[in-house]
Amino acid sequence: MALGLTMGSAPWTTGVALSLRQWSTFGTLEATPDAELETKPCTVITEDNCEILKISAKEYAKLKSDTAKLENKQKLKLIQQCPYYEEWPTLSINELIALIKWKKFPPGHVIVESGNIISFVAYINSGYCNVYRNIIGFLKLPRHKVKKTQKLVYMGKLDEKESFGEISVLLQVPFTCTIITGKEVELAIIEDKDIFGKQLDQVTKQLMFLTAKPTFGHLTEFVSAFHRLSEASILGLRTS
Repeated sequence: MALGLTMGSAPWTTGVALSLRQWSTFGTLEATPDAELETKPCTVITEDNCEILKISAKEYAKLKSDTAKLENKQKLKLIQQCPYYEEWPTLSINELIALIKWKKFPPGHVIVESGNIISFVAYINSGYCNVYRNIIGFLKLPRHKVKKTQKLVYMGKLDEKESFGEISVLLQVPFTCTIITGKEVELAIIEDKDIFGKQLDQVTKQLMFLTAKPTFGHLTEFVSAFHRLSEASILGLRTS
């Protein structure tokens, strides 16, 4: 099976001839104005008996539309199930849906480190993330000496249908936690450039700010208590 491909608009036009064989493709699924074409139109002529799979541009457009609708339904369901967004109006959620991109991360990947500003808001579609806090502690050494140390302490995890990053992105404040994937994670993300650009209206930004909470922000008191306990321990060592 072979097809002759000739540059030009008709079979008798002279030009460079190419050969299309099994598994070759030609044509376009989207109409392109002649003014935007980067190459000259071609004529395809069968040289043998050929069996060709033809995909209609109209049917392809319908398939793309149906796929987009199905994907938007999945995004809508995901956001509506996240705790901070349960009472959001569908119209506002649709504003977010238009900006969402899917992104996968392998197990053990550091999504954001404590002290850094995250570059996107994330909604967990599958998998989970572990949350850690950087804790300053003291290590006992011989002769009543101590050494200040820093370690990651496990605080909990973020599961499917939970979100994070809203406060860090909107207020441009550093994350107080380190978030690491516990297994392969698929996130629906909205990048900060889309939130601060013209794509997201001010009303939706304000709604996101009013409903979101800092990730594991309730653990601040625990961390403060840990620091006070460590300081008390070191004072006890010095006076003993």
